[in-house]
Amino acid sequence: MKINIRGKNKLEITPALRAYAEEKVGKLAGLFNPRHEINAHVVCKGYVRHHAVEVTIRTNHLIFGAETQAETLYTAIDI
Repeated sequence: MKINIRGKNKLEITPALRAYAEEKVGKLAGLFNPRHEINAHVVCKGYVRHHAVEVTIRTNHLIFGAETQAETLYTAIDI
């Protein structure tokens, strides 16, 4: 699984946050056929009162997407 993580709204992705997101999103690889190429895009967004995380996973034939909001980025990634 290839995982691309980036920040929006001047949000900097720290090495600790990158490792945490890769660990959590990487667990989803077991849900897909291992013969297919899997690309995951994680966008972390910072707002005044909350944070949001958007995850898009593309395989050969499917596209899955989810977005969540929480008080911290770590909590948003967990959801």
